Amino acid sequence: MAQIAAELNFREAVQLLDGLLGPWNGGPKVEHAKLKSFIRELPQSRSYRTLRKALPLARPGVQSPRETSLRLEIIRAGLPEPAVNPRVYLPSIGEYRKPDLAWEEYKVCCEYEGIHHMTDSQQWSTDIRRYRAFEAAGWTVIRVTKSMPPAEYLAVIRDALRARGWKP
Repeated sequence: MAQIAAELNFREAVQLLDGLLGPWNGGPKVEHAKLKSFIRELPQSRSYRTLRKALPLARPGVQSPRETSLRLEIIRAGLPEPAVNPRVYLPSIGEYRKPDLAWEEYKVCCEYEGIHHMTDSQQWSTDIRRYRAFEAAGWTVIRVTKSMPPAEYLAVIRDALRARGWKP
């Protein structure tokens, strides 16, 4: 563990912890409380310092490393931290869906669109129906891709939150 921990930057450390807590790669590997306890009990070495710093930002339910990176960018920009994959009821389809990141009190959500969202026609169609259902429920849906500069999507998120009543 020390060898791996020593090689990680802060973002990678949060991604690692989110991966242990989240459903990607076969589901959660450990409970949040147990992970906290384990990391706090690690020896006080430089190798584990990054993991200790990353722990407060680790969240259960994150579904990909890109979601973690997006969430960290949002927090670093001084925006409120979004909920990770919260269940949102969508009346137009009579079902719950989980946006990647959401500010439920403002009805703003952010979706990270990996390449498979565009190359898989079934996924593309599912996404379109899903976004329509969010919009019909009064939500603003912000879609983000890997190639977008952070300044661009962070401005869109900031504007959407402000339009819904958020005050910095």
